[in-house]
Amino acid sequence: MAKLKGDEPFSLGRVVWPAMDGLLRDLGYEVDKLGHDALGLVMDSRGSKALVNFPALRLSTWLSTDEMADVEERIAAGDEAYRALKPERFDPEAEIPIVWWVRRLLLELPVQYLLAFEVAPLSELWDESSGQLADYYEGDVETPTAYVGLGIPELKLEDWRRAESLLGSKLRFGRFLPAGLSKIEMALYLRA
Repeated sequence: MAKLKGDEPFSLGRVVWPAMDGLLRDLGYEVDKLGHDALGLVMDSRGSKALVNFPALRLSTWLSTDEMADVEERIAAGDEAYRALKPERFDPEAEIPIVWWVRRLLLELPVQYLLAFEVAPLSELWDESSGQLADYYEGDVETPTAYVGLGIPELKLEDWRRAESLLGSKLRFGRFLPAGLSKIEMALYLRA
């Protein structure tokens, strides 16, 4: 569970692209053929390495910062090859990689921690000990869903409204759960 600290390259919530000849290749992935599916989200960082979640691959792994590129940093440096990886505008109906939606939430809301991030069918994400899923959602539970757990210090109505407005039809439903250590988990379930 990493705490959001500023917005430095390779820090929590940054979107990254893995090296063509790094660990992902060693794991059998052809990075150059993955397109947007190769985009990852930094979940934690320590020194010159980062824990990166690649939701389309259902993989989280630690990578050295020299084995990946921070997409926004490369765009700012004028590298046009990376510009196509970042959406110009956010439309809930557009095919925008889920990592960019999470990135935007982290920038727009008073998030202190990224507690969880996973993409799978909703039926796999739901913990029945939390109650019946039907109490929260009536749609198809086998469709791809992103679960995003955001640690916030206090739940304010304006923050919830901002999240709803930002996500629009991308938001399936949200829950607010106790998360200990003087924080609340804003648990969001999004169309992936």
